[in-house]
Amino acid sequence: MAQIADERGATVAQVALNWVLAKPGITSAVVGATKPHQLADNLQAMEWTLSEDELARLDKVSETQAPYPYWHIGTVGADRKEPGDVYPA
Repeated sequence: MAQIADERGATVAQVALNWVLAKPGITSAVVGATKPHQLADNLQAMEWTLSEDELARLDKVSETQAPYPYWHIGTVGADRKEPGDVYPA
């Protein structure tokens, strides 16, 4: 997130809010602004959106390995999975 924020001249909080709100089924986000400048920063996030490439980059680095037994189920048959393979979200 920091790299994308630097590339865009935005804050990490703005990137995070954009990313969360770009997820299917997400209609709102709860922010914890306690100071006026934090609220202003959060609101600035609504003035732009992440590109498809940026969304893909964030999705890639946030992938998690499927817990057992799910990664193991795919090791039987043609759809072989290996321990450590990520499970699609």
